Amino acid sequence: MGSVAAWAVEVPSQRASLPDLARAAEPSGCRHHLPLGVVPVLAVARAVVLSVHEPAHGSLRAVRRRSGSPFDYDVGDEADQRREGRVTRAWLPVAFGLIATGVFIAITIVNMLASGIPNEVKGTSAWDSDQPFPMIPLPSWITGIVACLPLLTTVMVWRNVDERHGPLLSNTLTHFCTVFLLLPLVFAGAYPEPSPFANGDRPLGWHWVGSVIVLVAILAMIVRRITLRRTDVPQREPDPFEVERVDLIRKARTNRRIRETLDERLLEVNAREAASRARARNDMATDV
Repeated sequence: MGSVAAWAVEVPSQRASLPDLARAAEPSGCRHHLPLGVVPVLAVARAVVLSVHEPAHGSLRAVRRRSGSPFDYDVGDEADQRREGRVTRAWLPVAFGLIATGVFIAITIVNMLASGIPNEVKGTSAWDSDQPFPMIPLPSWITGIVACLPLLTTVMVWRNVDERHGPLLSNTLTHFCTVFLLLPLVFAGAYPEPSPFANGDRPLGWHWVGSVIVLVAILAMIVRRITLRRTDVPQREPDPFEVERVDLIRKARTNRRIRETLDERLLEVNAREAASRARARNDMATDV
């Protein structure tokens, strides 16, 4: 999830300031200390607000870079920016689905603790408890609704993505194939419901239908990922000095020696960059 949040961070100029570089350089899991699923919602909200309040310059807005590993690409004219806004908002159903799935997991843990962590196979429990499992029911229709959210996201992004969004779709497929596909099967085994399917003497809940719905979304997203159209937005080559600054800031989070000398290292990179630009200007003047 941290990666989707990083995707929504915008560095508005070609040469980002050090605070912007620091935000873009921070790895997922280090920059946000929020529950799973909340970060994508906040990132989407921030991107929407920025897209609404950014002033236009004539008929075209300045070309912007959507920055943050592993999603790094440029956004072109106003029409392209509107498409980008639709792609950003299309991830909102998945974000809500991750939040809901986190709630389902929390409910399951509470139910197991309240019931003494029962072992249905052996008919035993970790400790005595008068509370039957589950204390809080999790009906299959709720998980079925949540399972429809990945399919909704797939439909919403279908016409708006191009080759720049390949890493984003791959990351989204990771969520589909793990959280949304597997957990309904777990819930089906944990919350029995009247059904013709059973695991031994224990009937399975209808939660597994959610996995079938998600499987359709996965197949559709794979097709969309393979058939992405090309983009006519020119992509900039990364500035090697900017890349070096980002790398230093990222390493400083885990390396104490680099962290203690970060300012000096950044000044040294800036000095080398200034010298390189000066040499380039001199070479151009000499050629003229």
